[in-house]
Amino acid sequence: MPVFSELEFASGKLAVQKVNLKQESLIYPEPRIAQLIRHIVFFTAKPDQDIADVLDGLSILKNIPHAQKLEVTANRKSDPISQEVDVVVYGEFENAEALTAYKAHDLYQESIRRVRPIREMRLAADVEF
Repeated sequence: MPVFSELEFASGKLAVQKVNLKQESLIYPEPRIAQLIRHIVFFTAKPDQDIADVLDGLSILKNIPHAQKLEVTANRKSDPISQEVDVVVYGEFENAEALTAYKAHDLYQESIRRVRPIREMRLAADVEF
């Protein structure tokens, strides 16, 4: 049965229903579900280097087992404003530990050894959506 109280109002009285909330009736936010970490890296080759060599050096990353998904591809360069990026690496990782293990793997280090001397720019982002 609802409980009412009265408030004085300039033109009379206003009835206001009081609501008794119990702890279990409150709406709580859903627990946050772990999100995949997306590791996105953009590369440019040095002007005197072949993009195919950068692709080859980065493609060995696909053999590292810690990524749920890993792609290495040339940029289509279809954006009319920005065409600087030559190669994109896109990876999905279950959690931060998997990403850390990926970066600690011997093939990751080998890829750095091959690509660093022939690349000009590297921009990386690790994001959760």
